Amino acid sequence: MKRIFITIITWMFFTVNVNTQSVDVEHFLRCPSVNGVSGFAYIPSVYVLHSNKFSLGLHRFEFKANYGLFDIIETGVYFDFSFSSSLFDILKNGKLNLKFQLLNEEQFFVSFTSGIEKCPLNMFEKVKDKNFNLYFVVSKKIIDAIITTGLEKNLSGFDPNLTDFGLFFAISKVIYDTILLVVEYKRDIYNAGFKISMNSNITIDFFIKNIDRLSIANSFGDFLQSYFIFGINYIQ
Repeated sequence: MKRIFITIITWMFFTVNVNTQSVDVEHFLRCPSVNGVSGFAYIPSVYVLHSNKFSLGLHRFEFKANYGLFDIIETGVYFDFSFSSSLFDILKNGKLNLKFQLLNEEQFFVSFTSGIEKCPLNMFEKVKDKNFNLYFVVSKKIIDAIITTGLEKNLSGFDPNLTDFGLFFAISKVIYDTILLVVEYKRDIYNAGFKISMNSNITIDFFIKNIDRLSIANSFGDFLQSYFIFGINYIQ
């Protein structure tokens, strides 16, 4: 298993460097994150899809679809197909993502975005999802790198405590023209990995989550199941 895994990654690196052209960091960060909204591994970026553009993402059994409006709004849905074998239950437990770009660094030095992440589509039942967040993001692009920081407020159960905000932070840089390195921090959790541009439409994700807890993994199989995330994104 280890040899197959290493062989696949080596082949992808070789294929990408032979067949693709240089990709701007913004292109990567308009692709869906694991949580659905366009961004890094698990945290959002300041970028939204351009008007009338769309993106699709699949990480394990988590499907996302986003659509851009007016170059400043991105809306999308998230469905977890591992949740149930019933299509009705999957759709019932779907989530909505919404992002607004309020400032653009071309005009205001930094970019600023706000949004809602994984808001339950079924609002008639009590909201219990721990990932239902309101967030604010500030970012600065420096050549082919991005520095991003932000705050998120968990809205599960509509907790009135407005001071309970979580900090997140990310650094990303394009290397070898077609690979984006990602390092991020979110509420005491560290994630890292990279996005590989296969062509102008398809991006492959390799992430390791909870890297500060890797020592707990008992085997390579445990690592793949609990810490490794593979994803594929399509953007048009």
